[in-house]
Amino acid sequence: MRWLYGLFLLFSFPFISCEELGNRDVGKTYFGGQIINPNTDYVLLFRNEKVVDTAKLNGENKFLIEIDTVSEGLYRFEHYPEYQYVIIERGDSILLRLN
Repeated sequence: MRWLYGLFLLFSFPFISCEELGNRDVGKTYFGGQIINPNTDYVLLFRNEKVVDTAKLNGENKFLIEIDTVSEGLYRFEHYPEYQYVIIERGDSILLRLN
């Protein structure tokens, strides 16, 4: 009889413990990093050729952008004269280290 109870628990866990990802609040989105040899003192973040946010480098050449409402997709970050593309989704925490 004990094995029947154990078997019941084993098969019932997947149904009572799974949560749909779409209903979960994953929090804020963060994009930041460090630039080793900076040319300017700021970093720009673009979405569809429009500036989403600007981050100023601190004393250690680090920056952090916190995005409250993110449109998932392709973004471009620019530290003049160079730029790079990155895919950002809701709840991401992306940290970069650039030369």
